[in-house]
Amino acid sequence: MRDRIYISIVDEEGSKQFNLHKVAKKIFLYSLIALLITIVSGFFLMTYLMKQIRDISATKIQITQNYKDTFYQNQELKTKISSKSQELIDITKRVDDLEEIVNLSKNTDDPIQYNISNLQTTQEQKKILLQIIPNGAPIAISAKIASVKLRPHPSKGTYGINSGIDYIVPLKTPIYATAEGIVDLSRNGKKGYGKFVKLTHAYGFSSMYAHLSEILVKKGDFVQKGQLIGYSGNSGNSNGARLYYEVRFLEGYQNPLDYTQWGEENFDSIFEKQTHVHWDKLLWAIDELRQIKNRLNNKG
Repeated sequence: MRDRIYISIVDEEGSKQFNLHKVAKKIFLYSLIALLITIVSGFFLMTYLMKQIRDISATKIQITQNYKDTFYQNQELKTKISSKSQELIDITKRVDDLEEIVNLSKNTDDPIQYNISNLQTTQEQKKILLQIIPNGAPIAISAKIASVKLRPHPSKGTYGINSGIDYIVPLKTPIYATAEGIVDLSRNGKKGYGKFVKLTHAYGFSSMYAHLSEILVKKGDFVQKGQLIGYSGNSGNSNGARLYYEVRFLEGYQNPLDYTQWGEENFDSIFEKQTHVHWDKLLWAIDELRQIKNRLNNKG
C-alpha cells in the first residue's frame, strides 16, 4: 500500500480511482523534468541560432552593399580616368608645341619675325604673364644700378661680360622674387656669386639673385611673385654691398633692365625689346592651357 499512489477522479458519472506505483511516479516526474529541460534548452538554442542567422544575414547584406559601392566607384573612376586621359593628350600636344614657342629648334640669335601690332592681349593674359615671367625690380627701394661688365664677373673673373646688373644697396636690403617659380639653386658659397638663389620660371625663363647675406628659401621651394627670398650682402667676389641680378631665357643672358622696367602700364614694350621670344605663340599657349585648366576644374 505504501508503494502505491491513489488518484481519485470525480465527474458526473461518479468517482473513479487509479493507483500508481511510486516507481512509476518517479519515472513520470523525471520524464517531466527532462521534457521541461529539453523545451527550455531548445528555446535558448533556437534563440541563439536565430540570432546567428540574423547576424549572418546582416553581414551578407553589408558585404553585398560594399561590393555594389566598390563597383560603382570603380566605374566612376574609369570614367574619370578616360576623361582625364583625353585631357592629358591635349596638354601633351600643347607641351610639344613649347619647343617652337621658346624657339629651341632654331638655336639662333636672330630676331623672330612677326607683326607686333597683331599681338592682342587680354587682361587675363597680361596678369598671367606678369605672374610667371620676371618683371619689376627685386628690391623695394631706389638704388644705383651698375653694369656687371664694368667689374670682374663674379664667376668668370673677367671684365666685359654683360650678364646682369648690380643694385648698389645697403646690407640686409630685402630681396623679392620677380616672378613665381621653383628654387632651382640655393647655395651658401664663399667665392664667385657667394650666397645666391636661382629661380626657374615658366617657358624657359630663370632669374638669379647673388652676393646675399642671408637666404630664406631652399632648393625645391615654390615661391610666389613678390615673396621675400633673402637679404642683400657682399658675399663671394663682390667689392661692396650689392645685389647681383640676372634674367635668362633658355640659359641665354637677357638684358635685365628690359624686365625690371616691364609692367602692366607698359606691357607691350617687352615685345619690342626682347625679340628672341615667340611672344605670339607663348600668348596662344597660355590661353590654351587656361582653357584646359578650366575644363579640368569643371569636370573635377
